[in-house]
Amino acid sequence: MNATCDNVMDLYADGVLVAHSGVWESTQMVTLTGMPRVLAVDCLDLGGYVGILLSASSNLNTDRSWRCSNQTAENWTKVFLAPTKIEYLVIFG
Repeated sequence: MNATCDNVMDLYADGVLVAHSGVWESTQMVTLTGMPRVLAVDCLDLGGYVGILLSASSNLNTDRSWRCSNQTAENWTKVFLAPTKIEYLVIFG
């Protein structure tokens, strides 16, 4: 998996921090063992444009079941959160 976000990123797999990067201009390559139930990305924007990019060559597919939020909740990196806590992902392109 490759991941990045503008500007600082922490990537979690089932609650375990698997990648950290402060360089948004290039992706961080992450090797996951098995398929995690929860992938969580914490991005910190330091001003200007914002964005997040995740790509994988496995059977990982994004769709409208993915969620986004600008607020954190208890254990958000570990467990599925009820739809009332977070919004559906908006897909561009």
